[in-house]
Amino acid sequence: MTNVKLEERYLNEWITYHAHLGVDHFYLYDNNDDEKLIYTALDESEYTDRVTVHHMPGPYVNQRGTEHWLKTYPTNHRAVIFIDVDEFLVLHHHKDVNALLEEKLYPCGGALAINWLFFGDNGLTTYDTLPVTQRFTMRQSYPNHHIKTIACCEDLTARLFTHGVRLAEGKLTRDTNGRIIPDIFNDGGPIDCVQLNHYFCKTIEEWRIKRDKGHCDWDPSFRRPDSDYARHNFNEVFDDKAMTFYKSVTQR
Repeated sequence: MTNVKLEERYLNEWITYHAHLGVDHFYLYDNNDDEKLIYTALDESEYTDRVTVHHMPGPYVNQRGTEHWLKTYPTNHRAVIFIDVDEFLVLHHHKDVNALLEEKLYPCGGALAINWLFFGDNGLTTYDTLPVTQRFTMRQSYPNHHIKTIACCEDLTARLFTHGVRLAEGKLTRDTNGRIIPDIFNDGGPIDCVQLNHYFCKTIEEWRIKRDKGHCDWDPSFRRPDSDYARHNFNEVFDDKAMTFYKSVTQR
């Protein structure tokens, strides 16, 4: 499940990538004022049969979309992941996300915590039609402490901000090492099994479009300062795993 606003040019890569990773359905909460924008992008996708769109303009779409999803869809699925269109799962050992969950989530239930890795601008300044995973291959050397979660639907009761989840009594969030994560942070979390590539910056041109649309959780008048771009623009380590996977997918 994700919220989408002014991200149509990235959508097909994100859906194609994760469809081949084993995600069987995508729930998009469309925050654009014009609901035609997202369908124009999806017309080019091979996976429209896996996509459900809800047009939801206005502020605080993350909270409203999550509440709608929790009332409508949990019984349709065994697990759900809450990530954004600028986030890509990377698996290091498992053939697909279902194999990961069979080993790391389902035996205990609850939720699985995955740490962010921020990717920088690769020295680029303007948008290009090449895939995101191909344009940006430089990242931070150490995982960010924020997590995103994959939760067992039967154990999920609420979502906390954009990162954590509230679970049924007795159920816990753990990382892939089995460590219990009580909130939305996991300092030094493991990335040897799975990582979440966060293409937060892209280029400065794309960042300013992102900045100007506002934040789905915050006051509609708030705009991030450009200093946020600078402090998340990591270009420390070369990492082409997502690029290699996406290339293999499109070649097939």
